[in-house]
Amino acid sequence: EKKWSCKDVIGEDLRLPNCCPHIEKPKTPIIHAWDRPPIGSVMDFNNWIETTMGMCAEASGARLRKNALALGTITVSLSSEDDIGKLDDLHELSMIFFKRLLAINEVVPNYSIVHLDEANPHIHIWATPAPTQ
Repeated sequence: EKKWSCKDVIGEDLRLPNCCPHIEKPKTPIIHAWDRPPIGSVMDFNNWIETTMGMCAEASGARLRKNALALGTITVSLSSEDDIGKLDDLHELSMIFFKRLLAINEVVPNYSIVHLDEANPHIHIWATPAPTQ
């Protein structure tokens, strides 16, 4: 079974070439930056994560493990393509709900990625640990 890296998740969500073989005809997703994205372009997100995590340390002061949590993802889905008219409302409500929920755990939502090229339209929400962690 494949172990997914941040690069794999980001590539699949952004529909980068050769990253989503399960989609016959990948379409460019709709990308929404949340409040203050950490970088200027979502295409640089993986590099930002690797650089930022490379500067972090464990609470003991030891260098951070390579498999430490760097990117959290949440998926919110509609039941079918018939519900596509509800997608904007779902996105707005998801942003409100997850922003509050994630803040409790010092996690920052960075981007949401909307996919319309699968049977069930859905939203991926990317989140990273807050800078204070």
